Amino acid sequence: MNALYPEYLKVPPSELGVGTTVSVEVVKGMDEIANAMAVEMMAVVDEAQAEGKQVTMIIPVGPVDQFEILAEAINRENKDWRQVVLINMDEYPTDDDEWVPVDHPLSFRGYMDRKFYELINPELAPLPENRVFPDPSDLLGIQTLINSRGGVDACFGGIGINGHMAFNEPPEPGDICSVEEFAGRSTRNLTLSRETVTINSVTVGGGLAVIPRRAVTVGMKEILDSKKMRFYCNRLWQSAVVRRVLHEPLAAACPASFMQNHEDARLTVAEYVAALPDIGLRYLLFPMQLKFDNDRVLAVVAHPDDAELLCAGTLARAKADGAAIAICVMCRGDKGQSDPPADNTGDIRSAEMHAAAKVLGAELYQAGFGDGELFDGYEQRKVLMEVFRKFRPTLVLAHSRKDYHPDHQQSSALAEAASWFCASDGHRTETCAMEAGPPTLWWMDTINMAGFEPGFFVDVSEYLELKLEMLDCHKSQLARGNDADFSPLADLMKDQSKARGNQAGVSAAEAFQLHTAWKRASAW
Repeated sequence: MNALYPEYLKVPPSELGVGTTVSVEVVKGMDEIANAMAVEMMAVVDEAQAEGKQVTMIIPVGPVDQFEILAEAINRENKDWRQVVLINMDEYPTDDDEWVPVDHPLSFRGYMDRKFYELINPELAPLPENRVFPDPSDLLGIQTLINSRGGVDACFGGIGINGHMAFNEPPEPGDICSVEEFAGRSTRNLTLSRETVTINSVTVGGGLAVIPRRAVTVGMKEILDSKKMRFYCNRLWQSAVVRRVLHEPLAAACPASFMQNHEDARLTVAEYVAALPDIGLRYLLFPMQLKFDNDRVLAVVAHPDDAELLCAGTLARAKADGAAIAICVMCRGDKGQSDPPADNTGDIRSAEMHAAAKVLGAELYQAGFGDGELFDGYEQRKVLMEVFRKFRPTLVLAHSRKDYHPDHQQSSALAEAASWFCASDGHRTETCAMEAGPPTLWWMDTINMAGFEPGFFVDVSEYLELKLEMLDCHKSQLARGNDADFSPLADLMKDQSKARGNQAGVSAAEAFQLHTAWKRASAW
């Protein structure tokens, strides 16, 4: 290999960390990473408290999923964390080096409040003065605190695409910095690298414009002086950087490589991070590993059998996680005629969609519009707004505007508009507006995948048989399998699920795109 394809990319999973002092642990996926991180955080506190010692830890926002697990464990086990000092690695400041407001959607302080501190029994939670962030106007404060506490018991974190720890960016080209000087850098304000801004924009949505360019970060000194280093990698793109961290010489150009000099460093990675990088041009090759347990997921589809084709597996997976799920069918299906035609096709299809929803265990809403009579008008929007306000979804699945059928296209437009206006008091329906704001919106795959480039996949391998069972409820449409203008539904669904699965590296998948307009996306 040459410099464009370096040798460390050939290190197999079984040899990660071999020949270094860094302990490497491989776990299955994102859920296991989050659980391992929460368990280790709890263990550090338990060990110190058992010895009668005060506890100080440096912690990240990224990875993030561990905090809700940790809060639940603290409450369940009645653990007293009031005197535990938690120093967050970093925070975004404004261009004037003042913290972004705590209600800024990217504020780490706000995230920690919402996803950790406010979830803990107040009688057990770290005291407010023990919830510490580096202050851009008091850069000596972190080291002063650490000295007063007798050091840091453990530093937890992730690794950036350029090898950064916290926001300790590698030196820019032309910035000469020795290993010793870089290791001694302490808490400081800095400008984020272009690589970090770019990958963070992919992670949070909204594009490059939404990412602050400045950061205040705990320094390499504070991290490397910690008694333990515990770092975690759960992103597919980290498969390359972890190999660089472990198997290239220690260098300021890859800050996390400094783990090699620490006497108690452990790196925990997901299986797909440990796997050899699969380099080539393709779609995103792994399914998003999501948790839907706190969600309310609503699929808005045009016709009675569309959910089975495009999103029923995701709904089933969400329900298995503990989410509430529902389907809103916009059209009656009254013109999807069987041969011979029936006079009461709409009634037949209503009974079929109820039977399919029962198989799935989903609530069913029917907007009641005739096939071919659906269009994006204000009265139609109000019908769907009322459905949203009754079910109160956190996540909406809707047709792509690029789908082939005019009813699908109009249903897509209605779902986008109604999912926004359902949170507005100025647009009145029978039920009051959603206080939580507009739900997140995902665009579903198109029928037969035509013209749709997936943004991500959801693994539905376990739910393919359930999708077939739901389709079997639509007897009137299955009977149309030999129609010249109609595709056999079961074959269409299986072929599409397996094709998307092949792209995602699983047996069966459903494809989506995230609606990334302002205020419409969320992190998962």
